[in-house]
Amino acid sequence: MGRASKAKRAKLRAQRTDAPGADAVSLVKRPHRAGRPRVVLSEEQVDTVERLARVLTQEQIADYFGIAHRVFRDVLARQPEISAAYKRGSARQVFAVGASLLKAATDGDVRAQMFYLRTKGGWREAPTTIEHGVARGSARGRLAEMLGVQLEADDDAEE
Repeated sequence: MGRASKAKRAKLRAQRTDAPGADAVSLVKRPHRAGRPRVVLSEEQVDTVERLARVLTQEQIADYFGIAHRVFRDVLARQPEISAAYKRGSARQVFAVGASLLKAATDGDVRAQMFYLRTKGGWREAPTTIEHGVARGSARGRLAEMLGVQLEADDDAEE
């Protein structure tokens, strides 16, 4: 691959500054090094990264700022405040979803209870054996036994 022409580089630079979040992306010249300037995200963009991390991947955030995915990973490694904001935003969303899952499970949603027990309680699906129409080894059957609830044969035979 050859080097890009000046016109092509200028066009790419213009596209970078036209990106939705690129208004505050700054390029900092390295004092004693040759090569491209480093991308440094501003304090305002720390908050933006935290908000975006709730729903977007690192690659999507890089696209939002109009920078390459590798460059955004470099920024995460170089700027600890950006990395912390990304982790904080991601963790807050995981907490929000987890809290709603736990609420659904405690409100009686059997699927939410089963999912919670599989992921947090270490439950695994065991081979099921059917005795008189009731799957005794299924997660739903074990949950019913644990809760002291009697399942009807039709309810548990679906699994």
